[in-house]
Amino acid sequence: MKKYKVIVWGLGSVGRYAVIMIQSKKSLELVCA
Repeated sequence: MKKYKVIVWGLGSVGRYAVIMIQSKKSLELVCA
């Protein structure tokens, strides 16, 4: 499985849910928020 590194640019209320989704996916790695 290929892993993708992800950077979340803006947190706010929508970004919080994006970070939770990224952490739940095994193919995505949160690099910076």
